[in-house]
Amino acid sequence: SVTGAWVALYDALARWVEAGKLKKNPLMGQVAAVSMGIVGGQALLDLDYPEDSHAQVDMNLVGTAEGGIVEVQGTGEKTTFDRAQMDELLDLGQAGVARLVELQRACLCIDEDNAYVSPVYGCKGPYHRITFDYILYLALFTHTGRIDDRK
Repeated sequence: SVTGAWVALYDALARWVEAGKLKKNPLMGQVAAVSMGIVGGQALLDLDYPEDSHAQVDMNLVGTAEGGIVEVQGTGEKTTFDRAQMDELLDLGQAGVARLVELQRACLCIDEDNAYVSPVYGCKGPYHRITFDYILYLALFTHTGRIDDRK
C-alpha cells in the first residue's frame, strides 16, 4: 500500500501543479515497500499469502529511490535468524524496492529527474508502452505474487 499510495499522491500533486494550485510538487523523493522472508530455508522477495503464512522469518522494508531505508520490520516467526540472513533479506528487499521505484516512474511517466507527463495526456517518456492501469495494478497489489511475474 505504501508503493501505490506514493503513486496516487504524486499524481494528485502533479495535477495540482498543472492546474496552478501549487508552484511545484512538494514531494522530496520516492518511497516503496516490499516484503521478504525465509520460507523453507530460502530467502524470497514479495511473499504471497501461502509463503507468508509458512515463513520462518518475515520482514518488511520501506525504502527510497536512492537506496535509503525508511523502515525495517522483521520477525523470527518460527525460528531465529542471524545477521547474514538479515543482510541477505535486506539486499533482496532493496532490489525489490528499486524495481518498484522503476514501476512507479513508469506508472507516472516520470524519469529519474521526476520530469512529469500526465498519463491522462499520454506518456511521452521511456515507458510509453506500459499502461497506467497495468502499473497501478502492480504498484497496489505486489503482495499477491512476485513483482516481475504479473502480466
